[in-house]
Amino acid sequence: MDGHLRESFEVAPPLQPRSYRFLEDFVIRRLAPGSHTLRIVADAGEAVSESNESDNDYTRTIIVRGDCFPLTTKVTPEAAGVLTASRELNCGSVRMGIPEAVQEDAARELGTGGEPVLEASKARSLGALRSRIRSEGRVKVIVGLRTTGQPVVSTATGLRAAEARTGPIAQAQRLLTLRMSGHNISSTRRFKFIPYVAMEVDSAALEALATDPEVISVAEDGSDDSHWIQGLERVLELSDSFDIAAVNLSLGRMLTESENCDSEFPAVKEAMDNLRAAGIATVAASGNAGSPAAIDFPACISSAVSVGSTDDGSRETTPDAVSDFSNSSPLLDLLAPGRWITTSTLGDEFHPYRGTSLAAPHVTGAWAVLKSKAPGASVADLLTVLEVTGIPTADPRNDLVRPRIQVDAAIDGILAEMPYSSGTLLTLTATPNPGFRFSSWRGCDSPDANRCVVDMDSVHNVTAFFEPMAGNFPDLVTTSLTGPPTATVGSRASISAGIRNQGPANAGPFRLGLYLSADTTITTDDTWFAACSYEAGLLAGESETCSRSFPIPPRVSPGRYILGAIVDDLEGSLTLRVTVFSGDPTAPGASEALPDRTLPPGGFHQYDGILDMAGFDNGYVRVERIEGTAPFYAYGVVNDGGFPGQGSGDGAYVPARE
Repeated sequence: MDGHLRESFEVAPPLQPRSYRFLEDFVIRRLAPGSHTLRIVADAGEAVSESNESDNDYTRTIIVRGDCFPLTTKVTPEAAGVLTASRELNCGSVRMGIPEAVQEDAARELGTGGEPVLEASKARSLGALRSRIRSEGRVKVIVGLRTTGQPVVSTATGLRAAEARTGPIAQAQRLLTLRMSGHNISSTRRFKFIPYVAMEVDSAALEALATDPEVISVAEDGSDDSHWIQGLERVLELSDSFDIAAVNLSLGRMLTESENCDSEFPAVKEAMDNLRAAGIATVAASGNAGSPAAIDFPACISSAVSVGSTDDGSRETTPDAVSDFSNSSPLLDLLAPGRWITTSTLGDEFHPYRGTSLAAPHVTGAWAVLKSKAPGASVADLLTVLEVTGIPTADPRNDLVRPRIQVDAAIDGILAEMPYSSGTLLTLTATPNPGFRFSSWRGCDSPDANRCVVDMDSVHNVTAFFEPMAGNFPDLVTTSLTGPPTATVGSRASISAGIRNQGPANAGPFRLGLYLSADTTITTDDTWFAACSYEAGLLAGESETCSRSFPIPPRVSPGRYILGAIVDDLEGSLTLRVTVFSGDPTAPGASEALPDRTLPPGGFHQYDGILDMAGFDNGYVRVERIEGTAPFYAYGVVNDGGFPGQGSGDGAYVPARE
């Protein structure tokens, strides 16, 4: 896709002349709007010498239209914090969906292969049916029909689409019955949503079916498969009145070549496909013959979700080991507990039993749980969630690794999709819960501490990572910050910032520093211009707001800046030296250094009568850093109009320069 390898598929040898393998409904992934190029290469590794090597490539252009993109968010570990978005949804409502990374692994399915494969299967089936009639006189079959205006194999896309096909299907069934009226047939059963008819025939009737141009398949109705096929159709019919998630088939029989299930049992395949198109899974037990190379029918149908058994650890079994009776093959999808399972029995009692028929209902129930959280998810989506969140379990008989389902992990794999229109710019804020601190982002366009800016020009999956706090300490974070879009040097700007103590302990005195930065990374090296001090500190789990008007100092040069806030920006203590210089022209250069003063974070010290302390009548003061890196500010109050005991002047503030 677009020049990148998405997936490769292996076909087990041998591939006989004029035989087929089909891959249907492979999920490429969600594509952004625009033009995309799909390229498929057969025998990409050039393992086969062919008569024509030039026809192995297939290329197609896909045009994707649309301007709504989903945003999924996740907090790790779960319940460590919350994420809030700065913008309301503007492109629809929230739906529960499957993350793109999971969709990329969506299940691939084998199809019936169309008319060439069905013709080959029909020929094989007729040979076996003729042998059966020679020994038994009659045989039950399921006959597949060509319908007017429909493809040879056509799956409906839901109940309404299936109902729309009932007219042509019924017409094809009536015409077959008329054509077969002169033959010895019995037990005729018609299906509602698939173009098939079940009947019992003798040799002459079978040969009439074999030469009928409107008959595309003839398969044996072994074990009265037509009965439970009608049951599948009944489920589809009820899906308009009930929210049906899955069908459980704890039944089956062993076949000699289970890899040919789709083409050998096209009626079953099509009935399952109709359910699958309606979002209903058909879950089937893999069988209990202990085979490491084949699974039972109908679990071998590619549209089914096939389930094998694992042990529960009781009665000297190993927990999560593949049960020795459980059938397995590359067609197997999932594993679930199947030995020993306590279940209801006749006589209102409960007893432990074993079998893949007990494993399959675990998956069916899990499917209902997942479907309740993601009603719009497809069968392929939910199967893939169970696959990627399950516990990989190896079968020592054939070295196949299949996932043993984990329902809780699968639920966590379904996330809320929040749709936004293309070009929407929003900010996600990560707020830790008590005992955790924010750590980092994944999938963020522009991270800034615990805030993440996302430009919704494509699908976004954003994860906020938190970490538990070690020890009993406070943890201060900035949760919000707002300010004006423009300001003038010397004027005042209204700024509001939110602070939270997410740690388990109370915080002592601290301050919130406000900075102007040329980029999105805010540090104490940027231009500091204001602060809010919290002398009383902040209790654990509590929040506070710094909201006031601050002057923009003259030292700020005109330009474009990013407004930033750093809570507890006075990291570590600070040692200052204060030197008083004489202003007497008769004693130039005279000075007096006062004892160095060490201030803790947020600390403050006031000198009273500093000229008197130095023994000068007039002069000036210099404050300089000796140790520490925290920013500081100093100011002097000048008594410019009065004398001791007689009041003071206007008390003008003179800002100091470091």
